[in-house]
Amino acid sequence: MNSFTGMSFKDNGNNFKVAGEINEEIQETHRYPRFFVTDTEELPREGGVVRITGDDCAHAKTVLRMKSGDCAVLCDGKCHEAAARLEHYDGGSVYFNAEVPRDSTGECRAQLTLYFSSMKGDKNEFVVQKAVELGAARIVPLITKRCVSRPDEKSARRKIEKYRRIAYEAAKQCGRGIIPEVSEFTDFSKMLKMFEEVSNRGGLSAKEQGIMFYELALQTAKARFESLTELKAVSIITGCEGGFTHEEAEAASKAGFSLCTLGRRILRAETAPIAALTLILHELGEL
Repeated sequence: MNSFTGMSFKDNGNNFKVAGEINEEIQETHRYPRFFVTDTEELPREGGVVRITGDDCAHAKTVLRMKSGDCAVLCDGKCHEAAARLEHYDGGSVYFNAEVPRDSTGECRAQLTLYFSSMKGDKNEFVVQKAVELGAARIVPLITKRCVSRPDEKSARRKIEKYRRIAYEAAKQCGRGIIPEVSEFTDFSKMLKMFEEVSNRGGLSAKEQGIMFYELALQTAKARFESLTELKAVSIITGCEGGFTHEEAEAASKAGFSLCTLGRRILRAETAPIAALTLILHELGEL
């Protein structure tokens, strides 16, 4: 019996069933708060007590006002999760009694990496949050030739810490099985060099593709590839407010990225990553 449907979770009146239309198993995982266990904790293979500390403990106690017997989903960040009930609080810790773990259902079959060009204001934060919700496993802010936002070392460190917190909270909210990686700000040419080196060493297979969405490209991703459904990894590049230079597009092509368009309309820089990820997910059969 599945741990989520097997545990007699308290019905708060929101549980509805429509035969053949509702995935009851996923419904159970989405009904309850999700917490990631700390680095020093693991989900017991046979079930058992799990301790949650820090901000998550405070969130459970003061924001969610969870009490003994309330239900939650615990995840180890390695694509395993378990239904659990809150046992008690003890200082800065909250203890849950977890069921036997199972594989998480919130991950894309393909590894998605998003390289997005840094933007002004809080647009980067928006992109990080939505990329996590859409299933990106790795998110890398880029510094390209036309980027207006070029944070110094101190500012960049502060921004990345904030982006990682946003990714963590988004992963909890949307039911991810991992906490997506948010990398440091990376120079565009450096990223291309690393990608090209991996490609030249034979590190990329036919089931791994790099796609740069460029406003002057002629082909759509669907036209460029016969099928994306078998891909195991996809790396996506999107531009900043000023787009890419011709030289950057040419360099990306030489490094192994396919140049594709997102259509005949000009998208805002913060819209393009979301549209690109959604397109790839659809072609992968994830939507």
